Amino acid sequence: MDTQHIVLKETLKQINNRTYQLLIKEKKKESVVMEILKEEGFEEGLILATIDKAKEDYFGNSQSKKEVQYGILWIIGGILASIFSGNKIFFGAMVYGLIKIIRASNSK
Repeated sequence: MDTQHIVLKETLKQINNRTYQLLIKEKKKESVVMEILKEEGFEEGLILATIDKAKEDYFGNSQSKKEVQYGILWIIGGILASIFSGNKIFFGAMVYGLIKIIRASNSK
C-alpha cells in the first residue's frame, strides 16, 4: 500500500472513533460534535458522513431491538387474550407480533 492510502485509512479510523466517543458515549449534540471535529482539523463533508454512519449504526440497532420487544409483547398479549377470553383465539395479535420480529431481524 502506498503512504497516501495508509494515511487516509488512519484518518477515517480516527474520525470514526472520535465521533462515536462524542456522539454516543458522551451524548453530545450533533452540532457540538461537528464543531469539535472541525476544530480538530477534519473536513465538514467527512464529519457529516461519519456522524450519519455512527447514528445509523447505533440508533438503527436500538430501533430493531425495540421492534423485537414490541413484537414479543404483541405475541404475549395475543396469548393472554386468548386464554382469558374463553373460546376466542387472537391469532391477529400473535401474527402481527411475529411479523414485527421478522422485520426487525431482517433490518439488522
